[in-house]
Amino acid sequence: MKKLPEAANTFARALCLVALQLTATLSFSQENAATDSINIAIDSLRVTAETSRVQSSQSKSEVDAPIDYEANEVDNLIEERLTILTGNAWVTYKKSKLEAGRITVDWNNNLLIAEPLPDSLRSASVKNGVADSAAKAELGYPVFSDGGDRLVGEKMEYNFATERGRVLRGRTEFEGGKYSGEQIKRVDEKVLNVSNGIYTTCEEEENPHFHFRSRRMKIIVNDKIIAKPIVFYFGKIPLAVLPFAWFPLQTGRHSGLIIPRYGQSTLEGRYIRGLGYYWAMNDYMDAQSTVDFYDRSGWVLNGDLRYRHNLHSFSGGIRGTFTRKNFVLNNSEQRFWNVAINHAQRLGQRSNLNVSGSFSSSNSFNSFFGTNRQEQLTRRINSNATYSTNFGSGSFSVNLSESKDLQNGSLQRTLPRVNLNFGQRQIFASQKKSKRKGGASAVAERPWYENLYYSYSSSGEYNISRSSDTSRAETRGRASHSLSFSLSNRYFGWLTLGQSLPITSEWFDRARSYYVIGQSGLAAPLEPVAENDPTPGSYDLDDRSQVEGPVRFPPAYETDYREVRGFFMRHLFSYSASASTTVYGTFQPRLGPVQALRHVVRPSFSLSFRPDFSDTEWGYYKEITLPDGTKQKFDRFGGSTSRGKQLSMGFALGNLFQMKTGAEDKPKKIDLFNLNFSSSYNFAAGDYKLAPLSTSLQANPTRNLNVSVSTSHSFYDYDRTTGRAVPRLLVDKNGWLSGNYMRLTNVNFYTTLRLEGKGASAGGGSPTSQSVPALEEDEPGLPDLRSPYENSYFTDTDLPWSVNLALNLNYELSNPLNKNRRAQLSLQQGRVALTKNWDLSISGQYDLLEKIIVDQQYSLHRNLHCWEMQLNWTPSGFRKGFYLRINIRAPNLQDIKIEKRGGRESAFGGFNEF
Repeated sequence: MKKLPEAANTFARALCLVALQLTATLSFSQENAATDSINIAIDSLRVTAETSRVQSSQSKSEVDAPIDYEANEVDNLIEERLTILTGNAWVTYKKSKLEAGRITVDWNNNLLIAEPLPDSLRSASVKNGVADSAAKAELGYPVFSDGGDRLVGEKMEYNFATERGRVLRGRTEFEGGKYSGEQIKRVDEKVLNVSNGIYTTCEEEENPHFHFRSRRMKIIVNDKIIAKPIVFYFGKIPLAVLPFAWFPLQTGRHSGLIIPRYGQSTLEGRYIRGLGYYWAMNDYMDAQSTVDFYDRSGWVLNGDLRYRHNLHSFSGGIRGTFTRKNFVLNNSEQRFWNVAINHAQRLGQRSNLNVSGSFSSSNSFNSFFGTNRQEQLTRRINSNATYSTNFGSGSFSVNLSESKDLQNGSLQRTLPRVNLNFGQRQIFASQKKSKRKGGASAVAERPWYENLYYSYSSSGEYNISRSSDTSRAETRGRASHSLSFSLSNRYFGWLTLGQSLPITSEWFDRARSYYVIGQSGLAAPLEPVAENDPTPGSYDLDDRSQVEGPVRFPPAYETDYREVRGFFMRHLFSYSASASTTVYGTFQPRLGPVQALRHVVRPSFSLSFRPDFSDTEWGYYKEITLPDGTKQKFDRFGGSTSRGKQLSMGFALGNLFQMKTGAEDKPKKIDLFNLNFSSSYNFAAGDYKLAPLSTSLQANPTRNLNVSVSTSHSFYDYDRTTGRAVPRLLVDKNGWLSGNYMRLTNVNFYTTLRLEGKGASAGGGSPTSQSVPALEEDEPGLPDLRSPYENSYFTDTDLPWSVNLALNLNYELSNPLNKNRRAQLSLQQGRVALTKNWDLSISGQYDLLEKIIVDQQYSLHRNLHCWEMQLNWTPSGFRKGFYLRINIRAPNLQDIKIEKRGGRESAFGGFNEF
């Protein structure tokens, strides 16, 4: 949700705050001051370096705290009814403090005046004018402070009777900005008039590099500010002006105008984006509406309504877009609309309801009006409604969904999808406490059958789909039930055995029926798949039958299928077992700071079994003889049933090498590297039973260095004539004594290195040059004729520099006759401070084999005092181009910028947000 521009808000809020604090807190009452002067019995009394406290009764005054004051001299003129504090004068009330060279209270005119020392009391060093802040302090320019806020002015006045006051040439700082005004007047309790107000974030007080100026302002406290005009200055040059401006001053969430952004596009011309209004209805609802105007194309209207109620735990919103644009490419005016809704609500302590939906008038809406690349590429609109609840260790959910393809118009609906899940539970839970073995400190052990767990889940869905080329909707239903058993036990204190048995039952409302069409176009007389199948010659196909339409078999026949409705079931299961342990070996070489070396070995074995569900005994596949005499198996469920028997044993060996250093009382453990091996053997496979041996090494010698090496070895021979591996083990070919048991098929090396630090000398200047000061830019005299590496632009800098390097080497030898090599050096991010104000960042990739630069990007940053410049350049590739931006450095003003993109599109966003 957009907020009002921070720069304008801050400017107005600060001026208001300063004036209010001055007028509200300095009004110690006339009654108190008069009472203090009456106690003095002589006409005129001068007190040197006096500190006094004025207290009053709250029944006669609004002052509810003591007022302290001090000055080098305090004059109480009874007849003139004047109190004058001269020289380092100050007055405090609560946390507020007023300091000045002289503070005068005129009781006749009910006036308090704070001003610098008169000329007769100034020292000789400052009589020629105000030179710097030190001189201002000696002169005693009025300074008002309240907590962390501070206001400096040339003169401050306040009238107790009219409750009006003014500050002449006031100046303060607030939230990183500097504010000043020629005159601030208090008209009444909530109205202030400011003349010639100035705001900037530049450190240059007298001549800022940029500032905002308004000739007249009316500030209504905690409400709004009205200014006319507001001018943006670059140095002393006015660049932009608004004849009239209105900004709210309310803090927090409040209604108000949304200030637009201005710019120019080569496609749609000049534009104004985001002009609108934000409406804070109450604490639980808000809304906003914005409009975009384009010079060449038209307009876009956006609306957004949001609501949230934490007490009742619900939230949501409605977002819509309506547009009428004349697209330049096809010169046609089109109207589009889009509406998106969402609602989330918590029902009780365990249940939730979530609803979301999107509706559009055109399939091209996202392409034309997507705010980012991801939205523009989105080709589906989705709507969902989900109810979910938890109970104990289980959960239940119901979902309704619709998805529409914007490209071809196809529609898919799920009405509904139901899920039921039960978490893992013990089958044989014992009520008795487990016995302990090996003493009180031993880990509790329980019978093996108490570690037997089960879990259950089921799901069902009913789908309705409609393709783009037909209006007839197709329905489909299915359900799935999964039951899983698991058992894990530890034996002998070091061996862990685990077993798992997942079982799945799936229900379908249809199965595929296939038939073969011969050369004459007649169906071959084949056995039907079901009694109620009216199509002769229907059979189950294998997974190749998932291709829509006919599957052709040479030379003169083809197959096709139709779906047969009914009730069909498929039951699948598998079994797996694992065994693992950990072995430790410790060595104590006592080499320098190294106390010990430890080798951690983690061997593991696994066994997995899955039957061949394509066997005709299961009934999911059927083997038939095609007209050419070949046999083929066809899947009744469209190829989703797994094929082939699996009886595989896997083995892995993990190695961790560690080192312990340091003193005995404060040891430090370091992981040197990991070395892992893994492979498997499938007993049920016809050929290539032994899987490749995978090896990986991972090392982090230092925090900034990472090394990774991985290899793959095949145990099978290679036929150089066919260019393929053959199912013959190398050990069978070469014998056990040859030592040639496997061949390298792939090796990959990857390492990253990060270097960082602080430069000793950004320009490489010699140490002796630092002792000779360089001439300042504004210092009169001859130009500096020394080496440019010895002037102030190339002095030491403490700006950080960093380099991230990556090296990737890959060697592919799976085909020894066609070896592939790849070697790339990447500079992922390199940054260096060229001088105190110049930064250079580089990233790119270099092909070490081809000796070419694959990708490169350069980014140059220049600190321009209160401004900054950023230049990004990509000299080659699909991202070829440049981006130049000059903007104000202050975070709340960075949208004030000039930018240029590659010559294709430019935007002058200098006044994007006021």
